[in-house]
Amino acid sequence: MSDSILVRPLTTLEEMRTQVYMADRAFSSEPSEESARRWLTYLTAAPDFYPEMMRGAFADGQQAGGYLFLKRTLRMGAARIPAGCLGAVVTSPEYRKRGVARALMQDAIEFANANRLPLLLLDGIPNFYYRFGYIDIYDTTMLRVERGSLRQWADSLSGYTTRQATAEDAATVYTLYQQHYAGYTGSFDFSLEIFQHRFSPQKYLLAIRPDGQVAGYATSPEKQPERITEIAAETPEALLALLQEQDRRSAQVTEPLTCLLPQRSLMADWLIQLLRATGPHKELAANEWSVQTQINHQRFAGWMGRLNSLAGFLHAILPELQARWERSLAHWNGSITLIIEQESCTLHCAGRSVELSDTAAQAPALQFTPQLFLQLAFGYRSLQHVLSETGQRLPFEAQQALSILFPPDHTFIPASDWF
Repeated sequence: MSDSILVRPLTTLEEMRTQVYMADRAFSSEPSEESARRWLTYLTAAPDFYPEMMRGAFADGQQAGGYLFLKRTLRMGAARIPAGCLGAVVTSPEYRKRGVARALMQDAIEFANANRLPLLLLDGIPNFYYRFGYIDIYDTTMLRVERGSLRQWADSLSGYTTRQATAEDAATVYTLYQQHYAGYTGSFDFSLEIFQHRFSPQKYLLAIRPDGQVAGYATSPEKQPERITEIAAETPEALLALLQEQDRRSAQVTEPLTCLLPQRSLMADWLIQLLRATGPHKELAANEWSVQTQINHQRFAGWMGRLNSLAGFLHAILPELQARWERSLAHWNGSITLIIEQESCTLHCAGRSVELSDTAAQAPALQFTPQLFLQLAFGYRSLQHVLSETGQRLPFEAQQALSILFPPDHTFIPASDWF
């Protein structure tokens, strides 16, 4: 039972080694003592490392499992949300089904509360973490690029070339990342120093302009260059140069290239505009494609979040709610109370401003589960879905206001922010 399991920060180097070896065996495709040692060195040398982040479960004095608690700042437009990010959650095989995972999850909630973190995030295995209050907040989106349509541009890149990155390119790549991904909910606010620590030049292919300046980058697994996990480019030519080199490196693979990209990104628009299908079935031209959008849905799996505090979360996102309201040019005057279990907060819209109070008011009210509210906040579910799911009604003006404050489809988690 979890009552007999103690979860605490790891205090000795030996405890840290034990946990990292355990996690390496569970998650690495090629586990070894050497890879575990490298992982531990990487963790403890990070600029954002702090002693309490490595947390272990102990049963009868034996180390039975553990996880990493990373403190990060999630971006949502103009807002910055303090978040706890859980990684490398592992239970020793001999202690499985004995309440270790439940004890770890309870510790994460208590540690987040102690640190006033209103949000917990993780990338979870299927059908497990929902039991602890987590819910899907983002489905992976990608583009599939037909190779023949890409090769049509082989001689049209006006002097653009590619090369492998070096350690000196970290600052330039960091700037490109900020330009292309900082605007999405799901990216994190971190310093150049932290990015330099994470930067592995061998994973980055660079696009080079005719004047020798870096104009883009792409990352992919070493043995799967056809799977592009992150890409950023300043120009269409830079984007095509990166894709053509990844095509060349994976020429033995017949499947299309895949790129993890936001559906409505500028780079996606470039590809859709430039590439033409090369399929042989002219009579079925409407079924041919050069670029195909794919969204991977799997309920209770992948990127999931848990709301720890309604008031804390709303206060954190208030700058973005204000920015959305100002952009909309809305001038509605009114209040809406949001209720989750025993907690309530009221949004006050007055002309061009949005304010927040931590008490209920004489105003239309909308009740949520923590899970449904978080999906609304991340744009994973629409307000209409919430109203349909809960059977509630709101005055038309209040519905319009909430639809402005909580729009759909603004989340994307780039590979640089995975944990």
